[in-house]
Order: sequence, then structure tokens, then C-alpha cells
Amino acid sequence: MFCLARTPLTTVTSCLPRQSSLLPCRSYFKSPLLLAAKPKKPVVKPRVPVVAPSWARRPAPIKSTKSSNTPPPPEPRLALEPSPPSSRPQGVGHITESDQPYRPRSTSRHFLFAGSVIAGIFLWGAARTNEDTEKWINKISHGGGSDGLDNRTLFRAKGFELAETARRWWDGIARSIQFLSPIPQNAIRDLYVSVAQRFVNATGAEKACWAITALNGAVFIAWQIPRLAGYMTKNFIHYPLSGHTHTLLTGVFSHHSFFHLLFNSMALLSFGAATGAFLTGSLGPRGPSDRLESTNAYHFLAMFVAAGLVSSLVSHTVKLKVYDRFTAHIAKSAPESLHRVPFIAGSLGASGAVYACIAISAVTFPELTVSPIFIPFSVPIRLGVGALVALDVIGILRGWRTFDHFAHFGGALFGFWYALFGPALWARWRAFASYFSFSKGD
Repeated sequence: MFCLARTPLTTVTSCLPRQSSLLPCRSYFKSPLLLAAKPKKPVVKPRVPVVAPSWARRPAPIKSTKSSNTPPPPEPRLALEPSPPSSRPQGVGHITESDQPYRPRSTSRHFLFAGSVIAGIFLWGAARTNEDTEKWINKISHGGGSDGLDNRTLFRAKGFELAETARRWWDGIARSIQFLSPIPQNAIRDLYVSVAQRFVNATGAEKACWAITALNGAVFIAWQIPRLAGYMTKNFIHYPLSGHTHTLLTGVFSHHSFFHLLFNSMALLSFGAATGAFLTGSLGPRGPSDRLESTNAYHFLAMFVAAGLVSSLVSHTVKLKVYDRFTAHIAKSAPESLHRVPFIAGSLGASGAVYACIAISAVTFPELTVSPIFIPFSVPIRLGVGALVALDVIGILRGWRTFDHFAHFGGALFGFWYALFGPALWARWRAFASYFSFSKGD
């Protein structure tokens, strides 16, 4: 919903393109073919329990023509029994053995999964960053160490090598199109030069945003294949009542609607550049620590995955706590009404992680301005982000269900926290990864 206007900062203007004017959103899953955002009331067919009560096993009394004041025996009440699991993909409003509304939920497995993935992605990203940085230090200094080097020198060296690679590729393309007339050749050359120049000048974080967008697009294409509908519903939408843990992660890269994908992708490509400038540590020659860093791509990927998992986990935990409290109240007051308990809809989308990027940009570059899509003037980025957070708070309080406001709020909180403590945390991960690699080498 906001776009970054041009900024007077000289340290980030090279990597801050004109920003998107679209609002990132993590929506509840809405599909007339697969699932509905507002499902119909589930129909639960009670079954006779395996062991019938004693009054149900008694023989039927002999009817008498004489009147009697003795009340008739109570009618048998059928107890709810879980249905056997089905191989068909389960959607919102379908009760399975693992999704009974009166069974309390535990979030320990989900916290363990999210924590393990976050630790693993940060360790992997730190190790890859150390490896790439060491390679370029040795290539530039010819084994003489890192004295006199800074991050910008490493970035320029990588850019020169990419430019040489692009020239070699163009030589091959030019030979393959020699049979064309000069006009098409010039058009192809101009297109290639513009694309190659954009790729060479892009930072690692921007390239990571392109990769994430491509992955989101691939998942969206998979959603359009009817044969994969059941698999996608089961593995790329997070249902808090399903008990699945991996969908906390896969749901971050899943978009069922084209406009949902478009809005999130444009916002990511816009604010990802500002986030990458912060992760590079542009305020100092060596970044937030004394370690050189040749690329911020792995740092951005680790931060993005962590933000997506945290936002999904916040939404999952809050919904289950509210759900358990509601069902416990019904179980005490009217146990026979348990089958009327509303089910929690599934959610998907990358907007929780995108909100983290927006929050980081607001904290680290307060001079930037944003242009709301329906307002013909610019506002400070902090005011725009504050309006977004306030909108999510209102949505939570009023129970709006078009978007997953809990995920939005969780992603924004993670972004604010990471802007303050993220660089120091990343430096510790890099130190740990360096120690681990040396120990493994010994």
C-alpha cells in the first residue's frame, strides 16, 4: 500500500529503486474449488459407542395397558466417535481423528520446529557468507590477508567479474543471431545490456528477493494444476488444527490468488532493497562487526525465513489459545454443543516476512517517505508503517477475517526487534560458523 519515494541518502540510493505502491497481505485461504474462507457448519454424524451403556443393553419393557406414573426410561444418547482417517485432503470444517474440537492443543512441536529451522538457516547462511568472503579476500589480496579491504571493495570486485561473465555470454549470443537483420540484433543487444547491467549492479539481498519471488511464482503455478490440488491444500496451507508443523514454513511461500502474489512480490522487491542496505552495514566500512562480508544474500534469506516462521507461529499460537479457551468454556456449559464449535481457517502468504522488511526500513531509514496508493502525496515511512500496524490491531480487536492480522502483527514486531538486535546476532552466528568450520577442518 506504500511506496518509498526518492531519498537524499547517498549511502543507499544506489540500491533503493522506486518502491511499490501495493500492500503486502497474508490472507486466509479462499478458494471456491478447494476451501472456503467462511465454511459451512460441519455435519457431524454421531455413532453408537463400541460399548453401549448398561441401560441400552436392558431388554425392552413389556407394554402394559394400565396407566402408570412411572416415567419412561431415558432414550439412548449417541456419543461422538472420531471418524476413521481419510486419504482425501481435509479442508476447513472437516473433522478428523486429529482435529476434534474438544481436544486441547499443544504448540511445543511447532515451537521446536520453528526454532530448529531458524537456527539451521542462520548457521547455513553464516557458513556460506564466511566461505564466499574468504574466497574473495584471497582472490583480491592473493593470500595476503584482509588488510586494507572493506565491504565495498569486495562488492566492486564481484561486480567486475560478473560484468566479464556477461560480456562472454553476449559474445556467444551475438554469434548465434548473426543471421538476423541489424534492427532485431540491436533490439536484442539493448535488452541484454539493460538486464545484465541491472543484475551486475544488484546487491545480494536484491538477488535473494528475485529468487524468493521466483519460488513464490512456482508455487502459484502449482496451485493452478488441478491434479495437485489435494497435495497443495495439505502441504502449502497452514491449518492450526491440522497438527502439521512443516506448513508453518511452506505456507510462507504459498499464494493461491494472483493479486495476493502480485502485491506481496512488489512489496518485497521494493522494501527488500532498503533492508539489504541495512544488512550490509552501510554506516561503516566493515559493517556491524569487524568481519568483512562479500554478500548479504544469505543474511537476507535467513532473516526472511525467520520472519516468516515467527509470523506464522504467532498466528498459530494465538489462534489455538483462543480456540482452546472457547472450547473449554463450551465443554463446561454445554458439552452437547461441541460439534458447533467454529473451525479455524487456514492461512498462507509471505506478508508476515514482508512486514518485517517494511518495519526494518522504517527503523533504519526514517528519512524515507512513502506514497500510499490512493493518496496523491507522500508521508514519512514511520507514519505509514504506524498506520499499517494500527490497522492490524483494529482488525484483531474487531475480529476481521479477510487478512491474517496476527501474522502481520507478528512480522512487524519481528522486524522492529531485528532492526535493533539483528546485526549483533548475525555477527555471533558468523563467529560460531567460523569456529565450527575450523574445528571440522582440524
